[in-house]
Amino acid sequence: MSSRRSEKKNASSLLDSAKNGGKKGSSANAGRVVTFLAILGLLGIAVVLVSSKNGGANVPGNALQSMAVSTTNTKPKKQSGPMADIPDFTPAFTKYDKCVVKWTPPPPRKEWNTKPLWLTSFPGSGSSSPAGQGDIMKPLINGITGLPAGAKFYHASSKILRRCHGIDETATCSNGHPQVDIGPEKQKANFYHSAIMVIRNIRTAFPVFHNDKAIAYHGLKGQMPENEWRQARDTWYSGVLTGWKGVLTTWKAMKAYDIGMYLQYEELMDPLRGPDATQRLANLLQSAGFTVAPKEDLPCIWFQAIKGEYLRLKEFRQYEYGYTLQQRDAIVKQLEEFQKEIVNDKPLANIVQEYIDDVRDNTRIDVPFQEDGSSGNAA
Repeated sequence: MSSRRSEKKNASSLLDSAKNGGKKGSSANAGRVVTFLAILGLLGIAVVLVSSKNGGANVPGNALQSMAVSTTNTKPKKQSGPMADIPDFTPAFTKYDKCVVKWTPPPPRKEWNTKPLWLTSFPGSGSSSPAGQGDIMKPLINGITGLPAGAKFYHASSKILRRCHGIDETATCSNGHPQVDIGPEKQKANFYHSAIMVIRNIRTAFPVFHNDKAIAYHGLKGQMPENEWRQARDTWYSGVLTGWKGVLTTWKAMKAYDIGMYLQYEELMDPLRGPDATQRLANLLQSAGFTVAPKEDLPCIWFQAIKGEYLRLKEFRQYEYGYTLQQRDAIVKQLEEFQKEIVNDKPLANIVQEYIDDVRDNTRIDVPFQEDGSSGNAA
């Protein structure tokens, strides 16, 4: 009974947070930023810390094509079991397994006038990871640009590399652990004005990030035991969702940068949408002055970047992450409230609608955490 009361309290807290987050005014916006940063600090989640300026993303004309969401209406075949949230990759293997990239990148430039793009995301979304796994953006960006180290990590440092700037050209700069104030607005002179926002459904980003932390800092091997996931989920799910929204709203509010594109993890892992998403990413990188592979090579570059992660997940996953019915409904409610806040940002609103539908229709209903480790009547 105590577990169920705790769930009810968490759900109520989640809904209250959504209602309060919908208030207008600078003080409310600033409060949301402070609140979500405080929550992320408790969770050990690392994000770029920025000032709490208000305002929406100012999308330039040359980024509109990159911002567009894939319009394909064909839905991929769903899998069952531990890989239920990842589309069936068979069509990609059938079409691209023997593909060869014909493009030969030019020699690295000794001098360049390009500036790297911030590559930001909520942890567990397919970018840099504390566990050193699951990063699909690095091979994708390196493949598109032909730069051996085009995708760099902000906190990687050496005598020849600092803050993503070194002796070779950098296309993107991602951030992650440890959590420190890196102040992107203070560094606007060194970065391109458009940022890439990698986004993943919170129902899968949360468990992936929590599992990555357990691997990186606690010596976990493989996927965490399911009852450990339940304990973390029942303790943190409402706060994590607040943090997930906060990453998006904070970057949207920055005056120094605009959101050049939203790049969905789900698109990149989808054999039907992945090549189109890669083309949009290449368009943005090209508009920032980088040399990119020709259009005909991009599908093969996409496949080669994603194939390894798909095969890793097939070996890694032992069960599908689930949520209780109350948690599922609370997450749907808060996503719906968030969608109302960003209704004028149609690309993001469309993505959030996709996530609302997915959480409502595809969440595996699970039991609450049990001290004795029992699974009760998990679906």
